[in-house]
Amino acid sequence: VFVWGLDGMRYVYPPDTSGEGENMIDLKDVNEKPIGRMMVRQAQSTSGSGWVHYQWPRPGENESVWKSTYIVKAESPSGTVYLVGSGMYEMNVEPEFIVHAVDDAIYLLESIGLDALDTMRLRSSEFIFFDSYVFVKDMEGNEILNPMNPQLEGTNLLDLQDANGKFFVREELEILQTENECWMDYMWPKFPGGEPMLKRVFVKKAIVGDATLVVGAGYYPE
Repeated sequence: VFVWGLDGMRYVYPPDTSGEGENMIDLKDVNEKPIGRMMVRQAQSTSGSGWVHYQWPRPGENESVWKSTYIVKAESPSGTVYLVGSGMYEMNVEPEFIVHAVDDAIYLLESIGLDALDTMRLRSSEFIFFDSYVFVKDMEGNEILNPMNPQLEGTNLLDLQDANGKFFVREELEILQTENECWMDYMWPKFPGGEPMLKRVFVKKAIVGDATLVVGAGYYPE
């Protein structure tokens, strides 16, 4: 467990106490992901907690692997507010990670509009992690954002079928006519040319300006 101030000052760091007293606000991972600022932002969020996913070497190693750190805001009896966190390497992607990423993306889109798409496309953004990424489409099935498959942007996906012939985009949008969010399962390759595998996708409606958009992300449970 580590403890920071909300200004990024590190107060508790058991693996290397010599690093205590350093300011970590500008800490970045191997992909220039601004993880120091992301951790502080999670503590400052409405919920006061959240996940940050990034690539980092295990102690004593050089190769970076995925690490997931959970952040919680804590207030001391004196009223001082701290950030408390702890992480694990190469965790399985959990449904909670997906929902959290979609909710954060919706908050960003509804706060600053479609200008947020430029940030969400970056490899250094919080919206690309493990084999997951946030995508955006409209209620007619037109893909607006797909950072891992940019060739799909500007195309209509209503006729897209999985390996079993399932029109999963159509089904998602039909459900979202009456619901605010849903999960959708379908068979899809994890990598281009790979065998179809079960993929679970969470989609949720967002109001951006005068438009209703669909924001989603998915993961492979196996």
